[in-house]
Amino acid sequence: MSHSPAESNKKPLIRPWTLVVIAGVAIFGFQACSNAGSSNTSSASSYAPLVSSTRTVVYEVFDPGANAVTSERRNASVTLTTPTGVQQATPDLPMKMKTGEMGFTQTFKSGSFVSIMAQNKNGSGRITCRIKVDGKVISQNTSSGSYAIAQCSGTV
Repeated sequence: MSHSPAESNKKPLIRPWTLVVIAGVAIFGFQACSNAGSSNTSSASSYAPLVSSTRTVVYEVFDPGANAVTSERRNASVTLTTPTGVQQATPDLPMKMKTGEMGFTQTFKSGSFVSIMAQNKNGSGRITCRIKVDGKVISQNTSSGSYAIAQCSGTV
C-alpha cells in the first residue's frame, strides 16, 4: 500500500509541547484558585502604606463680608450630603456646631462624594461654602447678590 504525498505530509493534530503548556496552565490556574481564599498576605502588601478608610469632613458656610460688630443677623438655606443621605437646614451665619466650633463635621468612608449648597437668605451680600477633608480645603466657592447660591463638592 502506497501513501500519497499529501498523506505523508500530514502533521499530528496535537504536538507534545502543546500538552506540556496546557498542563502547566491548568496546574497554575488550580493553584491560583486554591489560594484565592487564603488569608496569607503577600510581601508586596506588607509594605503598602496604611491608608485610613474614613475621612473627617468639615462643611463651612459663611458671609465673607459680614461685619462682626453689626447686629445684622444673616442666615442661609443649606443642603449637604451626610454618610446616610442628604440634610437640609437654615443656620445663622457663620454656620457653627452646637459647641461653637465653625462648620458642620461628619465622618465619611474614603472615596465618598460630598457636596454642599448654600443659598443666601438675605436680600444682598455674599455667601461662601467650603469643604475641608482632614483639615485640607478641597473645594471653596463664593457667590454674591440677592439669594445667591454657592456650591462646593468633591471626593474624599
